[in-house]
Amino acid sequence: MSYGPPPQDPNQQPPQQGGYQQPPQQGGYQQPPQGYQPPPQGYQQPPQAYGQGYQVPSVQNISAGFQGFSLGRKLVLGAGLVSFLMFFMPWYTVSAGIISESGSGLRGLPFLAFLVLIALLVAMALPLFGRRLRDLVPAIPLSEGQIALFGAAGVFVVALLGALIARPDDVGGLVDVGFGWGFYLAMLAMAAMTAGGWLMYQAKE
Repeated sequence: MSYGPPPQDPNQQPPQQGGYQQPPQQGGYQQPPQGYQPPPQGYQQPPQAYGQGYQVPSVQNISAGFQGFSLGRKLVLGAGLVSFLMFFMPWYTVSAGIISESGSGLRGLPFLAFLVLIALLVAMALPLFGRRLRDLVPAIPLSEGQIALFGAAGVFVVALLGALIARPDDVGGLVDVGFGWGFYLAMLAMAAMTAGGWLMYQAKE
């Protein structure tokens, strides 16, 4: 009597080992998961959240950027900021005896110069934020030096002529009408700002 292994059927498939799975195919097409829907035509990647790719400069970066400016741009920004503050100071004084009143430069034609001054300061300060005026207005035909010179001179002339026109009338007698200290300081600051624009223009900025 033989005790060897039982004979095997040649047509019988050998049993698979437990836990074995066919490895995934390398490359080629793979069937997408169930429930997958292709993106519609014209699909665009959603915009990045605010703050990604653009960083608000710190105080140290702004200070370092200002130090890197030319003398002309520093003068335009510094004197322009003083001019901005002087618009809120007394430009006109009216006194009658012990009664005295004053008015700021935010009246009449000087107010137009005030608006131009704000736009000029923003344009000159854009490099502190990594931008240039041509980045916002590519079609502008003037250089930054020309904008600084023409803008500062325009602010000075319009503010001076406007102050002369808007000055209260002198009624004579006991009423004294004149210009306040804010007006004179504003004119000095605007003249310095115009000089800074001239330096930028000469440097071909």
